[in-house]
Amino acid sequence: MGFPSGEKSSIVSVPKLILDSNNKEIYAKFLRGLFDTDGNLYFSRRTSKSYIEFKRKYNYYPIIQIATVSEKLSKEISFMLNKLLIKHFLSSYQPKDIRDKRKYIVIINGVDRLEKWMEFIGIKNPVKFTRYLIWKKFGFCPPHTTLEQRKDILNGKLDIYNVIRGL
Repeated sequence: MGFPSGEKSSIVSVPKLILDSNNKEIYAKFLRGLFDTDGNLYFSRRTSKSYIEFKRKYNYYPIIQIATVSEKLSKEISFMLNKLLIKHFLSSYQPKDIRDKRKYIVIINGVDRLEKWMEFIGIKNPVKFTRYLIWKKFGFCPPHTTLEQRKDILNGKLDIYNVIRGL
């Protein structure tokens, strides 16, 4: 597929065969595989008192992130997301430790964008997929839960509110 051997994290890119395919199904499969290995789905809450109590208390707002040290890869991910009509934005930052490389982050946030991601791309990784299922069922997903806890919540063996209270 054209991946070089050795240190490649900052020069890695989408294989030309995939990028040049102009095939939305291939883009979606590539993005799902990349997300399942290197992406993150989490849910945030609001801290401002102007928000209703639910939004201040529970992690309800979905955020998908794919981080890389390859600027080229981040731009190619953005290209494919644009082709799939999934709104997103790019961000970058330099970690405090100057030995660390600059990070490029693709961010997809909001309910509509998450649902569009699920419709066109999906999630296969059970760690990330159970977060989505919890959110879908309860309208929020508590942070710092394990895969087993999320499975137990989904199977009715564990009360989600007891998990939040730390019981």
